[in-house]
Amino acid sequence: MKTLTDGEQIELELYPDEAEHSELRGGGDQLIADEDIGRSRVLIRQLAAERLPKSAGKGGVVAFDVTFHADRGNRFESARLVLSITSPKDAVFIDCQPRETVTNDVEISIDENGKMQLGVPKVFSGEAGVARKVNFALRHRVLRGSGAGTSNVIWDFAEDPERKDGILHQVNLAVTLPIGGTVDCSLSIIARLAQPGLDGRLKRFRRMIFGDHKYAFSIELPSQPPDQSKFWFGWDKLING
Repeated sequence: MKTLTDGEQIELELYPDEAEHSELRGGGDQLIADEDIGRSRVLIRQLAAERLPKSAGKGGVVAFDVTFHADRGNRFESARLVLSITSPKDAVFIDCQPRETVTNDVEISIDENGKMQLGVPKVFSGEAGVARKVNFALRHRVLRGSGAGTSNVIWDFAEDPERKDGILHQVNLAVTLPIGGTVDCSLSIIARLAQPGLDGRLKRFRRMIFGDHKYAFSIELPSQPPDQSKFWFGWDKLING
């Protein structure tokens, strides 16, 4: 099983879901022809896998960026990404972000227990600096995540309903884990490809899936927190209220 390293990118090529033919049963949307799909793919890069500060216990935080690439004038109208822990069997995600609809720059705070929230972190027990923040200075479209406290995190993506310009190319995601060392995971993606007609209106669609349905990989959380984080503001940068 492949172990990801910081900055490493994996490419998941998506293919038409053949089951969609039998599901339409003569009604609903017209399908994009195979020859009109091109090479639609999703690129996922591990930004960093880091231990939380010692005050936060044994856990760690992992962040990825996800880029959706449609081809031949098509666009991704929506997508669902599922990240699952396969080993250790009893391990669960502490939290995930973003986990609510976001249309602006994303600022995430992480408290001493690995819990994450959008916006300015709270002050715990009257002491500032227990929580740290991360700024993903990119605009998201519609994004909703769930799965905190379980072994499966689900993110649902959708294009801006007014602009209708597809899923924003690059999206940042983050999870926290209560354990260290090696964590085995799997990733699955289902996406809906849209093809506009000559008048600009949507004419045809196609459900796209990762060929083998799930991509298996490992995340290695270091034994110690970093002196200077690779992509956070750094654990030494405290937020006062």
